[in-house]
Amino acid sequence: MKVLISTYGFDERKVVAAMSKLAYDKLVLVVGDDVLETQGYLRLKKMESLGPSKMETVTVDVHDFRDCLDKVNRAIRKWDVEENKVVLNISGGTVILADAALLAGYHNGVEIYHVDEKVTKLPVIKGMKVSDRFTEPQTLLIKALEADDTIPSLVERLKSTGIDEQAVRREIRMLSNKGVIGQRLEKGQIRLDFNEGQEWFKRFL
Repeated sequence: MKVLISTYGFDERKVVAAMSKLAYDKLVLVVGDDVLETQGYLRLKKMESLGPSKMETVTVDVHDFRDCLDKVNRAIRKWDVEENKVVLNISGGTVILADAALLAGYHNGVEIYHVDEKVTKLPVIKGMKVSDRFTEPQTLLIKALEADDTIPSLVERLKSTGIDEQAVRREIRMLSNKGVIGQRLEKGQIRLDFNEGQEWFKRFL
């Protein structure tokens, strides 16, 4: 099944253009709460209700980048399963919503389009997810890391995975070199944390 996830503001023509130019089986709209009672949204909902697969709506705070990013990421993850193909259209809604959707699409390796009068396919490595950029031990470490961890506390938490202290220290060094993890000396102990903004890697893994 081909799933079209599209951002939407108050101009349904952009979504209709995406619907007509990008073949799909199911439509998922990402909208703000203030859109739900508009005539354009209701027309789209009625139009899709006549088809075999009803439209799904994801509501976001269109002025909150983190909320938009988190919810678009969740929508992609929900539908990007083995039997489906997800395509993303970012031509509708606020700039914040479009930027967040672009980042979520990029990190999940799905096809991204900007559709209005023309169809513009954005450069993304299809299927290249953020998880593919890290080794398995690095992925486990990122998922396990909590604010103000020390190396001993992280080693203890990762004990059940079979990653020993030497491996933890090696992966921390590599992730620090990549700018993902920060290290600071505090009262004689090295404290670990995500560098600013990099905590989003944890959500994408």
